[in-house]
Amino acid sequence: MNRREFLASGSVTLASATLLSSAAINWSETAAIDTKNLLSGGNLCRASFARCIDSTFQLHHTVIGSIDLKLTSLIDGPSIKGHEQFSLIFQAPDTSQIGPGTYVMAHADSGFFPLYLDSAGNDAHGPLFRADFNLTAV
Repeated sequence: MNRREFLASGSVTLASATLLSSAAINWSETAAIDTKNLLSGGNLCRASFARCIDSTFQLHHTVIGSIDLKLTSLIDGPSIKGHEQFSLIFQAPDTSQIGPGTYVMAHADSGFFPLYLDSAGNDAHGPLFRADFNLTAV
């Protein structure tokens, strides 16, 4: 991703954040899980995602609707004091029509949060997407 794409994705993130509450309301009306226990996405860290490996996240898109993505792996990045660096790999359905971009994601343990996903190729089960993190360690 070049600088221009990165800056453009920031404006998309801001726009996604404004849509966050309406997406949460729309999703909660049809969710099969107990939405009373959903967080606002404030507990996002390596440990919280590690507990979610092999579980399903819902990607919300205003045009194509909701798509289930499976978190298949967490890859640790370089170790830097005071930072958590890691990447998440999501498996999308073979028929999904999503591309790189910022989306509203939902998960029973992680809540609702905007997340930039980039293409990570394909495997035998379909397209893969990657989300990279560089967080200040708490």
